[in-house]
Amino acid sequence: MATNPVPAAQPPQPYPRRFSWPMRIFLTVFVFSLTFRCFALVLPMYDWRTHYGIDELPPPLPPLLPPAKAAMREAINNEEVVETASVGSVLYYCKPWQDKNTRDRLKSNWDVFKFAAAWLNTRLRFVECLIGVSEQWGMYAPVVAEMKYHSRVRLCYSDGTDVVLWQSAEPRDYTRFGHWFQERVINHEGEVVNELTQRQGYCHMLAHRYAHNSAGAKLEKIVLLMVVVKLAPPKLPAGPVLVNTLHQVNIDLWPSGADALAHYEEVNALTATPPRMPGTFQSRPDSDEIYDFYTFEVEKGKRPG
Repeated sequence: MATNPVPAAQPPQPYPRRFSWPMRIFLTVFVFSLTFRCFALVLPMYDWRTHYGIDELPPPLPPLLPPAKAAMREAINNEEVVETASVGSVLYYCKPWQDKNTRDRLKSNWDVFKFAAAWLNTRLRFVECLIGVSEQWGMYAPVVAEMKYHSRVRLCYSDGTDVVLWQSAEPRDYTRFGHWFQERVINHEGEVVNELTQRQGYCHMLAHRYAHNSAGAKLEKIVLLMVVVKLAPPKLPAGPVLVNTLHQVNIDLWPSGADALAHYEEVNALTATPPRMPGTFQSRPDSDEIYDFYTFEVEKGKRPG
C-alpha cells in the first residue's frame, strides 16, 4: 500500500521580513507623531489653542488637604474617589468633541483645521509627558545660550522647619558634573519653570509625597526658587565676530578669555540656597541669581491669593 510522502519543511522566510501588524501600527503612529510635532512647532499653536478654548493638559490632581466642606474632605481623603476623578478627567480630556463655546467659534473649514491641529498637538504633547519625551524647537535649532534656569524646592512644615530639594537638572557643583541616563527627567523638570500648570501639578505631587517630615509635622507651604546660572563666556577669536541675527547675543556679557573654572566656582557661591526671613516662609532676597518665584499653600491646594 502506497503512503503519502511527507511534505518537505518550508524554508524560513529570508530577510527583510515583514513587520507584524502591532509593529506596523506603532511605527505609523510614531512617524506621524514625530512629523506632525516637528511642523507644529513652527505654527502658532498657542494662539489657536487659546482662541478655541482647548486645554493643554488635564487638570492636576486634587490637593492633599481638602477645603472646608466636610463632604469634600471625605471625598478627597478617599483614595478610590481621587483615582476615579483623575481617570475621569483624562477621559474627558481625550474626547474629540468640545463644549458649545468652542463649537460656536468653528465657523469655517479653516477654523476646523486650526482647531483639529491644536487639539491633536496638545494630546500628542500629553502623551510625550507620560512617556518622558519632550519634543521642543531646541532639538532642531539649538542656539548659543547665555543663561540657564532651574527651579529648587523649599518644603515648609508646621513646626517651623524646612527642607530644600534639588532637582536632578541642577548640579551640586558646577565645576564638575554630569547627567547620565537622566535626560528625560531633566526635560520634565524643566517645564516647572516655564508652565504655570506644571508648577501646580508639581506642587500637588510634592504635597502628596512629602506630606509630613521626619518629626511628623504637616507640610504647610511649598516655595519654588528660581536659580539663574550665567554660563561661562567663550573665548572669542580675534577680529570681527559673526553673530546669528536670529538670536541676539550680548557680546558685552561675554568678555574674551574668561576663566571658566573661576566663573563656575563663583556660580556655586551665588546659587547657594538663601536663608528664610525670620517669621515667614519667604527666602531672604540676597541676589538676582536665586529667589522665590512661586508659593503654594498645601491646605488650600493653590497659590495664595
